[in-house]
Amino acid sequence: MTEVVGATSAYAFTVAECVPEADTKGTPLALNAKPGTAPLKVNSGVKVGNLNADRVDGVDSTAFALAGGQFATISSSSNVLVDWDNDSVNDASGAFASCPKGSFLVSGGVVQEGTTPGLVLGSAPIGSNGWGSITAGTASDPVVYIICHNPRGAVTGGKAVTAKVSASKTLAALNTLTHR
Repeated sequence: MTEVVGATSAYAFTVAECVPEADTKGTPLALNAKPGTAPLKVNSGVKVGNLNADRVDGVDSTAFALAGGQFATISSSSNVLVDWDNDSVNDASGAFASCPKGSFLVSGGVVQEGTTPGLVLGSAPIGSNGWGSITAGTASDPVVYIICHNPRGAVTGGKAVTAKVSASKTLAALNTLTHR
């Protein structure tokens, strides 16, 4: 049954066929608007239960960064010595850093801060939220730097990346540091 519930010279307001709750095949409400006009207008900002969208183009709303989200850099705090051939002589040194709970790894890199730089054997993401590096020799002190993002606020234990320093400039700086 279709029923006209109101009309003006410009619009006709109709309710689509009402379907009992047990019948899930029908559309309980259809709004048809002229091209370029909104199909619905409300006069209240009150949240309507079970009506508010939590998906955009099939993506859950929790996947989007909030306006209060922040980026920060974190560096490794310790070195690990590695003896690959078990001869009681350390062959390499490594470092690792991870983003704290609630934040996500964006990028990372390694800087050698020792007196005698060693050859970087590897520098890459480890797991879903960390970055590690291994350097030949033990005279160098590799320090891993990572960029973490917390979509809900500050990154715990990190040095905030301010709006004056773009993420691309920070990534370029990390890239320069890892290739010197």
